[in-house]
Amino acid sequence: MEDLNDNTNNDETTANNTKVAVNSGRFYKGMPKPEHSGRKKGTPNKRTKELIELFGDYNPAESLLEILKSDRVPIDLKIKINLDLMGYLYPKRKSIESKEEVLLTTNTETVSAVVNYLDI
Repeated sequence: MEDLNDNTNNDETTANNTKVAVNSGRFYKGMPKPEHSGRKKGTPNKRTKELIELFGDYNPAESLLEILKSDRVPIDLKIKINLDLMGYLYPKRKSIESKEEVLLTTNTETVSAVVNYLDI
């Protein structure tokens, strides 16, 4: 005789007649995400962990600052380093496009005064 409590396929029928896996450890489409699953917040992924182990306490910004303070470094390299570091210290500005029409009126006396001043 077949035992009615023996559930060989590990499925259970719910009130709305949908089958839900019970203790199978499988995730099926439409199932809610189990609590406390996945990576915890702040946990580095594999590549980040490898980079941290590889570089250790090395800080590239500190190294660039030492180069900037050196007297033997050419000025053009110092300028390039400063430009590269500015992107991390100050926000980049976006250009703003105006959709308004601007009507400029010119005063002929002012234009002629500027032309005479510049000797154009």
